[in-house]
Amino acid sequence: MTLRGVNGAVAMVMIEAGLGDFEALAGLTVEALVKYYQEMREKRSEPDAPEADEVLAALWIRAARQYLGLGEPEVAPVT
Repeated sequence: MTLRGVNGAVAMVMIEAGLGDFEALAGLTVEALVKYYQEMREKRSEPDAPEADEVLAALWIRAARQYLGLGEPEVAPVT
């Protein structure tokens, strides 16, 4: 998987969190991706895997959706 900000440590965290393919990433919300990643990162005590934030998670989801030929994720309107 080649995504911005994904090194070997990040890839291992993502794989162990069940996020090791584009299909898994494409179906998530930004909040869910950050939650699953952070939980596994802490469980693994992986110092070489930086914390994920909402901006990075959104990039990962968008890239996965583009790779799969899917449209932009649905975004709730701001009220």
